Amino acid sequence: MIWTLAFRNIRSNVRRSIISILAIAVGLAVLIFSGTLRVGQYDTLVHSGVSQLAGHVVIQKEGFQENKEPSFILEDATLIRKKLQKTFPKSTITTRTYMGGLLSSTSNPTFLTITGVDPSAEALVSDMPTKLIEGEWLSDDSKDILIGRNTAEMLKVKLNDKLVFTISVDGEMNAQLFRVKGIFSTGSDEMDAFTGFVHYKATEQLLSQPNAAHQVAVHLPDVFDTDTAVAQTKTLISTPNTEVLSWKEALPDIINMIEVDKIANLLINFVLFSIVALGIVNTMLMSVLERLNQFGVLMSIGVKLKLLVRMIVYEGIILGIIGSLVGIVLGIIVSYPIVEYGLDLSNRVGDGIQIGGTVNSAILYGKYSPTLIGFYALFALVFSVLSTFYPAYKLSTLNPIEAMRHQ
Repeated sequence: MIWTLAFRNIRSNVRRSIISILAIAVGLAVLIFSGTLRVGQYDTLVHSGVSQLAGHVVIQKEGFQENKEPSFILEDATLIRKKLQKTFPKSTITTRTYMGGLLSSTSNPTFLTITGVDPSAEALVSDMPTKLIEGEWLSDDSKDILIGRNTAEMLKVKLNDKLVFTISVDGEMNAQLFRVKGIFSTGSDEMDAFTGFVHYKATEQLLSQPNAAHQVAVHLPDVFDTDTAVAQTKTLISTPNTEVLSWKEALPDIINMIEVDKIANLLINFVLFSIVALGIVNTMLMSVLERLNQFGVLMSIGVKLKLLVRMIVYEGIILGIIGSLVGIVLGIIVSYPIVEYGLDLSNRVGDGIQIGGTVNSAILYGKYSPTLIGFYALFALVFSVLSTFYPAYKLSTLNPIEAMRHQ
C-alpha cells in the first residue's frame, strides 16, 4: 500500500516529479560525461607511459628509478632479453639505453638526450614511427639517428646530413658519427628539441660495453597479466643489484597524477550532487507541505506515522531510480561523440600534450566504463534517498489535528 501511495503521489504532480527526475538525470549525465572523458585520458596516459617510458614489466639496475644516472647499466641485457623472450613468446621485449651528450653539425652544437632502441621491437609498442614528418624509421644501421624538428632547425641539417654525438664515459670523451635518417614532430617543443633515437648497438659502441642497456622491458598482450608476469620475471632474473618493476612502480609520477586527479574529481562530483540534492530536498519538502491535510486525514484513520515517513522515502527511491535510468541513457548519448570522434584541442595546445614525461595526442578520446557508470548511478540514487530525510523528519513532527486544519 505504501509503495502504491508513493507512486500515486509522484503521479499527482507530474510537473514537480519531472523537474526532480531531470535534476537527477542531468547531474548524472554530467558525471558520466566527465568520467568517460577522464577514463579515456587515464587510459591514454598510461598507454603512452608504458609504450614510451617503460613496459608492463621493467628490468633495470637498483637505483636507476630514482636517479636515472647513466652509470646504472645492465651488463647482461642481451641474456636477459633472450630469457624473457623465451618465457613470454607472445610479448614484445624492448631494450632501451639513455644518454645525454653534445650533438654537433657543421653549423651548431646542441645538447641532446638520445635513446638507444631496438628498431623492430620499438616500432611495435611506440607510436614514434607515426610522428615522422621526413625520412624513415630506424633501420639496422647503427649510424642512423632520428632527431626532432626543433633540433634539425637548430643544427641547420636535413635528411642524410652528418652529425657527431659526443659523451663522457669514465672521464674520457667518446664520439660517434651519425647520419640523419628521419625527422619527427611530436607536438612537444621540448621533446622535439632535446630528444633523439638511435639503434641500441650505437649506444653500446659509445659506452664501449657490448650487451649493455639501462632497461629491458616486457610489453604484454594483456595488461591484466602484469602481476603474474612480474612474479615470473623475479624468479627468472637472479642478477645481483637488479630490480623487477611493474608498470605502476616504473611510472610513479603518472600514477600519482591520476590518483590526485581522481580525488579532486570526487570532491567536484560530491559538490555537484549536493547541489542537485538541495533541489530535490526543496521539491520533496514542498510536496510534504502541500499534502499536510492528506497526511492528517490518513493519521486520523489509523495510518501510523512511520508508514507515512516511509512513503516519503519510497518516493525518493522511485524518483532516484527513474532519474538514474534516464541519466545513464542521457550520459551515454552525450558522451558518444568524445568516445567515437574525440575532443580536438589542437587549436589550443598544438599537435601534442606533454604530461608526465610522455607526449599525448591533442585529440582527447573518452572511454565508457560500466563500473564507473554504475557507481555514479548508485551515487545519484543514494543522494536522492538522502534528500528525503529532512522532509521525512518534518513529517515525523506533524500533529494530526493541526495537519487536518491545514489548507
